[in-house]
Amino acid sequence: MKVIFTLFALSFFSLVFSQNKFYVSNSGNNANTGLSASSPFLTIQYAINTALNGDSIIVSPGTYSENINFSGKNVKVCSNFVYTGDSTVISNTKIDGGANGFPVVKFVTGEGPGAQLNGFTVQNGLVALSLTGAGIQVHGWGASPTLKNLVIRNNTLVNQGEGAGMTVFNTEALTILQNVKFLNNSSGQGVGGLKVHAGNISMTNVEFRNNTGNVSAFARSIGAGSTDNYFYPLRNILIVNNIGGICVTGSGLVFMNSTIANNSGGIVLAGNSALLNCIVGSGHTITNQGILAIENSLIKDGQSSVINPIAAMLTYQDNLNGSILFALRIKICGTLSI
Repeated sequence: MKVIFTLFALSFFSLVFSQNKFYVSNSGNNANTGLSASSPFLTIQYAINTALNGDSIIVSPGTYSENINFSGKNVKVCSNFVYTGDSTVISNTKIDGGANGFPVVKFVTGEGPGAQLNGFTVQNGLVALSLTGAGIQVHGWGASPTLKNLVIRNNTLVNQGEGAGMTVFNTEALTILQNVKFLNNSSGQGVGGLKVHAGNISMTNVEFRNNTGNVSAFARSIGAGSTDNYFYPLRNILIVNNIGGICVTGSGLVFMNSTIANNSGGIVLAGNSALLNCIVGSGHTITNQGILAIENSLIKDGQSSVINPIAAMLTYQDNLNGSILFALRIKICGTLSI
């Protein structure tokens, strides 16, 4: 019995502590071991191909001209931001898709929350395919990565209905976004920033700025027969200066402590949606296509800006309106000046 327990213990500790840490640098070489900062790999994709579930990949500042695919592996790909907390590391550590017709980053083989991308700028994706994001693509049952401390910018989707910055499609799972910026992404017929269809999203401290599209910032829809209909609150979301017919649309969107202002399009909400302790700037109509609660919020144009058909249900209480109060609230929040 002691021998069996000893073998089990050795196997357990081997499993827990066997994770490797690989290093990547512009000065590296894929013939290196990758196991130290002095012997790094040259490309992120080679490091992912080498890594096993639970391994970490540390990427030095620089521009990496490649399209990466996590290939079903639950590995952490991080910049030095995880050590320094310096936001300039994010802007100086770039994954550049080179506008070559493919997404810059792909999670398409059932990767779980252990598949992490942390501390990068993801840029210059160009895609003309359907069901695909140009910056980041999350696609297929169970794909549910964790995306943190990212700038997703200058990605273009040509003549398609998905999200230029990022698309989450048919995952039936939860994708986590924390401290992410969608900047200057463009889609001719689709969503400039983020599109979620038949999947779920948790967003905290996410910014949409200067994106363009039919829906400029964010859209969420539920697929036929979808089983993942739980709606996670979207916390501390900033949606400003986006250009499109609609800036936000979706079913079951619950915004908390968020600001939507200076966009060219309106807000369309279906299902059970809510704006709680939020700011909505002037010129934004709020169209209710389901059950909508607007509470403890600052709606600059007041309740008259809410379009509420007879079949829809609206709760509108404890809200403020007017330019003076709106300007004061913006100043206190420190997120936007108007």
